[in-house]
Amino acid sequence: MALFFVIMIFNDWGIWYFLYIICKRGEKMAKTYNYRYESVEGLLDYIASHNLDKVNSILVQVFLGQGGKDQAEKIRTAVVDALPKAALIGCSTTYAISHHEIINKDVPIISFTTFENTNLSTRLFNLETRMDEQAIIEKISKELITEDTKAIIFLISHLELSFSYILEKVHELYPGIAFSGGVAADIPNCRDTIVMNEYAAEERGMAVAALSGKDLIVNSSVNEQWEDIGRPFIVTKASGKTIYEIDHKKPTSIIRRYLGEDFVARLPQSAIQIPFRKGDEALFIYNVLDHGAIQMSHEIEQGEEINFAYANIEKLMEESIKELKRLNKKPVESIFLYNCIGRKNTLSKYISEELEMMSRISPVCGFFSNGEIGKKADEPPRLFAHALTYLAISESPLSIHKDLRFKYDISSEVKNLSALTHLINATSEDINQLRVNIERSESYYRSLFDNNNDFVYSTDLNGIFTSVNASFLKTFGQEEEMVIGKSALKWVEPENHALVRRHFHKAVQGKEQYYELLVNTQNAEKVHFQIKNIPITINGKCVGIYGIGKNMTEQKKIQQEISRLSNYDYDTGLPNRSKFNEVLEEMLHRAKKKKRRLAVIFVDIDRFKIINDTLGHFAGDLMLKELAARLQGALPNGAYLGRFGSDKFTILLTKDIDDEAVVDTGRKLLDKVQEPFSFKDKEFFVTASMGIAVYPQDGLETEQLMQNADTALNQVKLHGGNNLLFFSNDMNEDALRRVELESQLRRALDNGEFFLVYQPILDIRNKKVTGLEALIRWEHPQRGLVSPADFIPLAEEMGIIIPIGSWVLETASLQLKELERQGYHDLSMSINVSAQQFQDPSFIYEIKETIEKTAISPERIHLELTEGVMIDQSDSTMERLKTLGEIGVNISIDDFGTGYSSLSYIKHLPFHILKIDRSFIMNLSESSPDFAIVKAIMTMGEGLRLQVIAEGVETLDQLLLLESMNCDFAQGYYIAKPMKASELYQWLPLNREMKARAK
Repeated sequence: MALFFVIMIFNDWGIWYFLYIICKRGEKMAKTYNYRYESVEGLLDYIASHNLDKVNSILVQVFLGQGGKDQAEKIRTAVVDALPKAALIGCSTTYAISHHEIINKDVPIISFTTFENTNLSTRLFNLETRMDEQAIIEKISKELITEDTKAIIFLISHLELSFSYILEKVHELYPGIAFSGGVAADIPNCRDTIVMNEYAAEERGMAVAALSGKDLIVNSSVNEQWEDIGRPFIVTKASGKTIYEIDHKKPTSIIRRYLGEDFVARLPQSAIQIPFRKGDEALFIYNVLDHGAIQMSHEIEQGEEINFAYANIEKLMEESIKELKRLNKKPVESIFLYNCIGRKNTLSKYISEELEMMSRISPVCGFFSNGEIGKKADEPPRLFAHALTYLAISESPLSIHKDLRFKYDISSEVKNLSALTHLINATSEDINQLRVNIERSESYYRSLFDNNNDFVYSTDLNGIFTSVNASFLKTFGQEEEMVIGKSALKWVEPENHALVRRHFHKAVQGKEQYYELLVNTQNAEKVHFQIKNIPITINGKCVGIYGIGKNMTEQKKIQQEISRLSNYDYDTGLPNRSKFNEVLEEMLHRAKKKKRRLAVIFVDIDRFKIINDTLGHFAGDLMLKELAARLQGALPNGAYLGRFGSDKFTILLTKDIDDEAVVDTGRKLLDKVQEPFSFKDKEFFVTASMGIAVYPQDGLETEQLMQNADTALNQVKLHGGNNLLFFSNDMNEDALRRVELESQLRRALDNGEFFLVYQPILDIRNKKVTGLEALIRWEHPQRGLVSPADFIPLAEEMGIIIPIGSWVLETASLQLKELERQGYHDLSMSINVSAQQFQDPSFIYEIKETIEKTAISPERIHLELTEGVMIDQSDSTMERLKTLGEIGVNISIDDFGTGYSSLSYIKHLPFHILKIDRSFIMNLSESSPDFAIVKAIMTMGEGLRLQVIAEGVETLDQLLLLESMNCDFAQGYYIAKPMKASELYQWLPLNREMKARAK
C-alpha cells in the first residue's frame, strides 16, 4: 500500500489506480481452470502444477461426457484424494464447454473454480428411492443454505424426474438466491446417466451445490425466445405428466399430421427443436408410450391449451447481444454456463460465436443440457427449453470495463433460419387470425343458436332435422338424440302439413318464408308460433333450411295490454275518454238508423279536491275505484260507464230513454255516491253532480252531446252540486259567462278589485262585540258586486285561491292593527282559510311574517278552517295544527256540522272554537229538530272546553234561545251586517255594547 501511494505522487493517477484495482482483485478472485481429462496421473499433475491443492475453497465441476459410472468413480476418487477440502458436483454430458471450445462426449472436462472467501457445500439425492420432496427441501434448507448463500446449482440426471416442485418451494423460502443448472439426459433408460458429488455417484438423481459468502457477487440470466406456431390444441385426456389425447386424438397422430413421420420417428430428441408450449413454458417430450401417448417434462391438466413452438433466431441474437453488453459492465471472474443441446445442433455457428464472445469477458465452463434451470426477473425458477442460462460470479465488487465489441457474423445458415422464422411467424399470425375469425364467427353462431329464446333448428333438403337448439328441446320436451335424424313434420299437426310443405319448398328455392303455426308444446298446450324459414346456401346452392320459431304468446299479451292501456283507465278499469267516445259514435250510428233516443250523463264528485288535498291521492284513488264499482252496479241494462278523467265519469244510456227514467236512474246513482266510505276505520261522505244531454234534441254528434252534458254539469256545480240537471240552450249562455268570469277573476287581484267587509261577533254573556270576521267581496268593473258563492269555488277550481287567501290574511291583519291604534285592543279578527291554503308549504311562514309585520298579539287572530281539513289526520296536518297552536293563534272550525267527518274527530285535533253553521240557526226554535242538534253541539263544546259561535242569528228570539243554551258568541244580521272599514269605524263607538232590541 505504501508503494501505491508513492507511485501515485509521481505518476498519472488514473493509470496507477487501474494497477491498484488489479492488485486488489488478485486478493479476492473466483478463478476457473478447465482440464481435459486423459488419465488420473495427468489430472494429479494438473492439480499440482496449478497449486490447486493449496486452495482452501474450490468448486470442482465434472462434465463426464459419455463415461459410465466406473469412470465417474475413478475421477471422483482422484479429485477427493488430491483435494480433500473440495466441493464436487458433476453429471454425464453430450457436449461440454471449456472457455470458448465445445468438447465432444468422448472427453470429460473437469473445471476447477477457486475462491478466497466463499463456502461451498453439496448434496446428492437419489430420486429413484421416491424420497419425499418435502424432505429434500428440508435437507437443502438445513444442510446447504445459510444466510450468505447467493446461488444454487442443480444438476439433474433425467428430464422425467420430478424436481419442479423442489425449485418452486426453495425459491419461496429463499427468494433472493440465484438458481442455475441443467438436465443431463432426455431419454429415459437409453444410456447410463450419472450425477455425482464428492461423496458418491448416482445413475438417477440430483446433485446440488450451494455457493455462500458475504463477498460473493452473482449475476444470472435466461435467454429463451419461443414463438407459438399454428393453431392451439386442447389436451382432452391427461394424468400427471402423461398426455393420452390431444383434441380427442392420439398425441403422436397430431404430431405426425403437423410435423411429419420423420419427426415422430426421432422423438423424443426431435421435440427439443419444436416442443409444445403452455403459456410461457416449453414442454419437452421425454418419452413416447405405447398407443401414442407421450410423457412431458411438466405436469399438465386435462382441458389446458397447448401450441407447437419454435425458437425465434433473431430475438435470440438480439437478447444475447444485450446480455453480453450488460455482463461486460459487471464484476465477473468466472461464468458457469448451461446451454441447450438443441441450440447446438441447429445453430452451431451462432453458439460458437456466443461462447467466444462470452469467454472474452471471463473464463467459462459448463455443458450442453437437455433442459436448462434458471430464473427470470420476478418469476420463480423453472426448467427452460432451447435456452441459455448462466451464473456469473465474482468475489470482488470492482469491475474492469473491457473495450469489447459484440456482434454476430450471420451465416447463410442463420439467415435462412431467420427467413424461415419470419415465414413461420407471419404464417402463424395469418393462421391465428384466421382461427380467431373462424372461432369468433362460430362463437357468434353458437351463441345465437344455443342461447336464442326462440327455438332454432336446421334440416336437410328432405326436411330431416340436422340440429336443434336448447329452446327447441325445452319447447317440445325432447332429448336431442330423439330429434336429430327425424322428419320435422313429426312435430306438426296433420292438418298443417300442407302449409309447412308449401313454405319449405319455397325456402328451398331461395325465398325466405314467414308463417304462423299452432304448435303442441310439451305441456299439451297449443301455442301460436311465428315460423321463419331461411335457405342455407353454399356456393350458390341451397343445401338445407334454417328454421326459427318465435313464441307469439307474450307479444299477443303485450298487444292486448297496450290496447287496454290505450282504451281503458288504469285505476278503475273503466273505458277511458277515447274508448267511451268510440262506443258513443257506434251507438249514435245505430240510434240514427233505428231512430232511438240516447242519453249522455256527466258525473262529477263534489269538492273531491278536498279529499285529495287532505287525505292524499292514495285515499282519493281508492275512493274513485269504489265509486266506479258502485256506479257500475247501479246501472240499468244497456248502460255504458266510462271515466272521463280525474273525478269525472261518463254514462251512456241506450234503452228506454225518457226523461222520467233518466231522472230515476240519476237519483239512484246519486244515492249510491252518498253512501259512507271507510278509510282507516273512519267514515266519510261525498256527493255528486250530474249533467244530462239527450240525443237527438241536445245534439246529433258525439262532440256536441259530450259538450252539452258537461255544460249541464257545470250548472249543477254552480248551484251547490248534489243534484242533476238536463241541458237547456240557456246553459250555453251561462257557460260562456263562466268562461269570461274565469278570465276576469285571474286579473281581479292585480287590479285591486277585491275588498274586505267585517261582521261583528257578539259575546252573548257580556253583550259586547269582541271580534270581527273578515269577508271578501269582488267589485267587478262591469258586473258590479259578485257574490263570494260565485267566485270562491271558481278560484279554488282554478288554483288561485292561495294568493287570494294570502291577500285576505295580510289585509285583515293590517285592519286589526289599525283598530288597535284607535283604542280597540281586545278585538279579535277571524280569517277564513281554504284547505288548499292551509296545505301550502309557505302558509306557516306567512302567519309568522304577518304577526311580526303587524306586531299584534297572535291570540287575537282566529283562523277559520272548514271541516274538510279534519279529514286528513296525517303527520303533516297534525304538525301544522300543532305549530299554529305554538305560535299562539286561535283555530276555529267553520260551518260545523255540515262537513264529512264524525264529531268524535274533534277531540283529537287542537281546535279552540266551533262555529255552528247558519243552516242550524235559521229555523231554530225550541220545537224544531235543529234545537237538539245545536244543544248537542253546545254540550260537546263545553265538554271539550271549546268556545261556540252561532252563525246566522237574525232575530232576538234566536239570540235569547242561544243565551239560554249557554252559547258563547253570536254572529248575524240581528247583531250587524258585514260592513266596510269606514262604516265599521262609525258603528263600533255606538254599538259595541248593545242591549237586546227588536229587529
